[in-house]
Parts: sequence; structure tokens; C-alpha cells
Amino acid sequence: MTPEHIDTFYEDCARILVAMYQSFPRTSDLWVVDLIGEDNFDEFGMHSDRHMRCLGAMQWLAEEGLLRFNQLERHDGVSLCVLTAKGFQLLTGLTGNEVAPPAVTLRFALNANDMNAVTATVSKLLARV
Repeated sequence: MTPEHIDTFYEDCARILVAMYQSFPRTSDLWVVDLIGEDNFDEFGMHSDRHMRCLGAMQWLAEEGLLRFNQLERHDGVSLCVLTAKGFQLLTGLTGNEVAPPAVTLRFALNANDMNAVTATVSKLLARV
């Protein structure tokens, strides 16, 4: 059993990668609210920890070379984001006995809210980075 913050990290990575795959090769702005829903600000107007973890996943994927973006837009998202060649190949390549590319598997798992499949697929992808 993985900690909750790791489970949400895998889910965020899946949502980010699928969104970028679906717009590839066009650049697009990527907003946290579009990935995880509206945020609940605290009494000081600061974003929630959940919101910041999703934004952190965007930055981490870029640091690992799977996507790139022009700039961070405050704490709301990133502008002009696109998969890198490495990210695209990771999402489209078949290994072992997979029946569908990881991008397709992730999209179906997210639509079915199958977080076990999301976690397993993202974990396999990140092991190949």
C-alpha cells in the first residue's frame, strides 16, 4: 500500500501525460484546475497542498525530461507545454506483453477511475525513464 501523496502523484502524472499526449505535437497551456478540479484556498489565499502537489508533478515531469513548458503561470499551471521526444516515445512504445500503448492504457484507466491500473502503468513508465 503506497502513501496517499504517492498515489496522487501517480494520478497527477497520468492526467498530465494523457493531456499532453492528446494535444501532441501542439503546445498548450496546462492548468492544475483542469486536471484535479477547483482549489480550496486557505484563509491567507494560498493554494491547497493538493493543488501544489499537482503543480509539482508538472515541474518534476519537466525536470525528468518528459515534457517542457515556457513558464510557470503563478501557481496555476504552465504555459506552452508539450511532450518531449522522450515523453512521446515513452507513451507510445510497447514493451513486453502490453496490448496497448501506455497512453491508451492510462486514458482508459483514468476514465474508468481504476487507480490500481493508473499506479501500475505510471510506475512502469517511470521505471523506464
